[in-house]
Amino acid sequence: MSVNVPRQARREPDEGLTREDGACIRSDPLRKFPREVPPAMTRRPSNDPPDDEGPDEDTVKAIVDASEARVFRIDPSMRMTWANRAARERHGLGERTTATLAEVFEAPKRAALLRPLRRALAGSRESVEWRSVDEQERPCWTLATITPELDADGRVRSCVVVCVDATEQHRISEARQRGDAQKRSVLENLPDLVWTTRADGSADWFNHRWSEYGGRPTSDWTDLMPPEDQARARAAWDEAQRDPVPFTLEARLQRHDGAVRWHLLRILPLRESVTDPTVWGWCGSGTDIDDRKKAEVALRSTQDRVGSFLGSLSHELRNPLAALAAAVQIMRHPRAAPGMVARALDTIERQTGQLSRLVDELLDVTRLMDGRIDLQYSEVALDALVRETCEDLAARAAADGVALGCELPSQPVFAQVDPVRIRQALANLVVNALHACRETGSVTVSVLDLGSAEVGIRVTDSGCGLTSERLAALLESAPGPLPGSHRSGGFGLGLQTARHIATLHGGRLVASSAGSGHGATFELRLPPRREAPAARDVEPAPADLHGHAVLLIGELGHAQFAAQLEQSGAVVGVARAGIEGLRLLAQGTPTVLVCDLDLPAPLTGYDVLREVDRIGALPRPRMIAIGASEDIDIAAAKAAGFDDCLIRPVTIARLLEALSAASPRIGA
Repeated sequence: MSVNVPRQARREPDEGLTREDGACIRSDPLRKFPREVPPAMTRRPSNDPPDDEGPDEDTVKAIVDASEARVFRIDPSMRMTWANRAARERHGLGERTTATLAEVFEAPKRAALLRPLRRALAGSRESVEWRSVDEQERPCWTLATITPELDADGRVRSCVVVCVDATEQHRISEARQRGDAQKRSVLENLPDLVWTTRADGSADWFNHRWSEYGGRPTSDWTDLMPPEDQARARAAWDEAQRDPVPFTLEARLQRHDGAVRWHLLRILPLRESVTDPTVWGWCGSGTDIDDRKKAEVALRSTQDRVGSFLGSLSHELRNPLAALAAAVQIMRHPRAAPGMVARALDTIERQTGQLSRLVDELLDVTRLMDGRIDLQYSEVALDALVRETCEDLAARAAADGVALGCELPSQPVFAQVDPVRIRQALANLVVNALHACRETGSVTVSVLDLGSAEVGIRVTDSGCGLTSERLAALLESAPGPLPGSHRSGGFGLGLQTARHIATLHGGRLVASSAGSGHGATFELRLPPRREAPAARDVEPAPADLHGHAVLLIGELGHAQFAAQLEQSGAVVGVARAGIEGLRLLAQGTPTVLVCDLDLPAPLTGYDVLREVDRIGALPRPRMIAIGASEDIDIAAAKAAGFDDCLIRPVTIARLLEALSAASPRIGA
């Protein structure tokens, strides 16, 4: 750019340049001359007293000479006419020199200087940087500022070149650029949605995650919101504009596939410093909280159902307890008739049985939910299992006035399941259906073959049915009172048990209903076993336990197992608790002692084992433990001294197999 110096602003030999405000600008050759002389500058007559003389030329030269910067004066012929101390020492020059650029600067630096010098000699103020290496071969940078010097007539007579070391500034700038690049890389790779806006809120940058999430161009941070959320966001933004402080809000953002997910948006103002009140922009981030919101809703629903369940449970417990209290009062009455006492005893027996069943169901659901049930898999023909279950419940259905029937396929349908647990689940579903059809209606149980994917059992009733709302709440994970207390006595324990049994088998429980008054259908779906089990050529010989004396202590000590063992030839003693078992043991030493590890207090199965070893009976009976956990009880029982350990539920076949291996026999 050429220098435009108005004639009235030219400086005569004894004159200075003054502005309208009275300030004086000296035109010393070593001072930087302004790029353009403002029109406001006017000539000050030489006879006017100066406002401020300033330092003389020698003082200015001394100041420049003491500077660390290298300062040159270069004339239009591209020769140096003066250099300060730093320049003389660096380039080996005298104070008054006529060295050319070629004599002072290497070719690359000379090439960098030449064009800006020519523009400066034409009246333009210039600056240029170049890169070189120092004595240690490290990169360094030099910044040269070139200022034209004007004579009294406003013509350029020379240029002043000031060279300063800009290496540190470059290092700081490069470090800042690297830091900015690192920050940008972090923001681009965050799982959150990040954007920045100008002070007025217009967006100027979105990170890659935002573009990936939205799948379409956006110009505003509210573009992905539904209208109602946009209104809330705009209201929060307007409030933040009046008082620029960070703010947060929860809003829904639409994903590229149409899904709408909740996000927590955090937006904060950007300032040069903490104390600077001026906001030059805003930065926002969005964190996906949709899963958390759903979990909170599910948790609240579970808490509501648990609270309702506990309320219903207390009601169910209060009914038999009230009946028990009334029966006790009758029995305590001194004039109670024998008939009344007998009825009171029947009430006590009936209500305690109901309480026991309720507690057993609660414990069973808890064990199933915790996965503390070990399944005993075998090939099961579902049609046979359905037929047997219907036969077992036929009397109950007849008592309720409900027609119970089954529909069986022409060919057997097999599944690899635990028959005891599947029978339990099916019984719960059928009993539920009988409750729904009490005193009228019908229940049909059928076997499903759904191809290669699933097999199952369907229970259909013509009872009260379920609304869509009740159906949606029916199979929730938390136990609770069923919608409509006529199903399953008001609790969801039977259905919860069936659902968890299906889940443990890798299957599921499916419910459907046409609505209230139109009955309901429940399907227990299971993984299939496509081929029938291999036929056995030779049936196994029945167990021969002649000569064995077996003592059963614990849950196996009941008439069913005792009778079957006696049919195999064994002499059997039974005891429910450890103390009773030790009393029988003192009457005669058995050849096999089968003991539950979890006996009623005060003795455990391990206590019985220690007592047997203390007595020192000869020969020592074979000790078989009954445990609950395959992972824990087997190793612990054998380490304690048991010869074998069976895991519940124990079938008679498994017990007979273990007893057949026992020896010696009586009299051997």
